[in-house]
Amino acid sequence: IPSTATPGATRMRVSMQRGQFAGPCENFLIGEVHDYEVVISDSFNGSNNDGRVAQLNLRIAPNPTADRLNATFKLVREGEAELTIINGHGVVVYAEKRHFPAGSQQFSHDISNLKSGMYMLFVQPERQKAMTGRFMKVEE
Repeated sequence: IPSTATPGATRMRVSMQRGQFAGPCENFLIGEVHDYEVVISDSFNGSNNDGRVAQLNLRIAPNPTADRLNATFKLVREGEAELTIINGHGVVVYAEKRHFPAGSQQFSHDISNLKSGMYMLFVQPERQKAMTGRFMKVEE
């Protein structure tokens, strides 16, 4: 989010094109376009002093890793959480919903079959802010 963004509701458009990155003003046959309403707030306590969003209670270690993704995070309340791993091209390579108790959680997943590169882990609990973290998959 640019620092010049005005707080309040705005529209965010996400376009995806099969096989390549979608340009800002482009026609394509195979792909999707989604519009979302987002609310920009000027008072988010999860930001660092330099404006970057903090990784809210999500830790990934070791990072980089060759064979196993290990993450720890905290949940405010018991419930379902969706865990998603997305590669650098925006493709979902893993998705699962699990039931977790409230408190500290541990998540471990075999990533030995993934190609080397940068990945994102998204943890979306019910009725709680999503948590994201980046990790690097390397070859042994």
